[in-house]
Amino acid sequence: MAELKKVILYAIIPAVIAGVFAVAPKLYDEFTEPKAVLEYRLTKGPILREGSDQKSIYAIDVINNGKKPLSKINASLKSLGKVEAINIYENTGLSSEIKNNPTTISVETLHPEESFTISLMLIAKDGQNKIDVVLRSKEVLGTEFRGTDTEKNNTPDFLSALAVALSVFIMSMYFINRFKKGGVANIFNVEKPNVLFFIAAKFGFVEIVRLYGINEGNITYLRFADMLYAKGVNGNEEEAFKVCVALKCMLLNSTIAELSRNVVIDNIKAIEGDEFSVDEINLLKERACDSSELLKLRRMIDEFSAAPAVFLSKPE
Repeated sequence: MAELKKVILYAIIPAVIAGVFAVAPKLYDEFTEPKAVLEYRLTKGPILREGSDQKSIYAIDVINNGKKPLSKINASLKSLGKVEAINIYENTGLSSEIKNNPTTISVETLHPEESFTISLMLIAKDGQNKIDVVLRSKEVLGTEFRGTDTEKNNTPDFLSALAVALSVFIMSMYFINRFKKGGVANIFNVEKPNVLFFIAAKFGFVEIVRLYGINEGNITYLRFADMLYAKGVNGNEEEAFKVCVALKCMLLNSTIAELSRNVVIDNIKAIEGDEFSVDEINLLKERACDSSELLKLRRMIDEFSAAPAVFLSKPE
């Protein structure tokens, strides 16, 4: 359960936050920032033949599909044929103007969702019966309407957010595994100074506290275990026993890195010699708890140091 909490806290949550921040600016633009969008739709009617000429009716729908009013809208129509008749249909009382050579339709203002339709008849020779539309306003260049463009354009933004979230999750899991293996300092173990200070104070190792202090910057489980080892091998039998109990108390902390745990076990083995018990070490590791449960860990250290055999023999 403790490992699951760490994965959620240090991998999944940062990944979600990274993904949200990656897509948030785009969502902000989408929902709050006014956009200038000018579009047109070109519809061609049936072709009527008169000798070598072709007559076609075209309808050009111009619409403000954005959230911002547009001004000085100009639609320029270019064709090799001749525009025989042209008219503008609008339903919002727009002020419009038609000019020839080239054929240009001007509208002063177009508010969001307002539109107008240009209807014209084009006479052209075979193969020349087509028309090009150049649409622009003071704010933006017009484009031909594409019903699915918006959905397509949004897809990369969400894929980008997903990629950012996934990369953060992978890197977080990588570092969690490195921490568990002792590859780098275990930044998740915020209770380490409190645990080590409690063990040092309980067993009377005041010189360790006096010389080195017990804080995140200058002490690690591995260094603390080696300080205890030095006291054990250089002290009397009583001192060696007390050091071994203190080292075993360190194994009651499940968040200790694997490298540091192995050093603690090696130090115990070196001091105890033939009295070293693998079964006792395994029982300690089975009963270990997360250092974030500091009160529980302190009680376990108290119980074990007072009566090691009793503590290890009682049911969990």
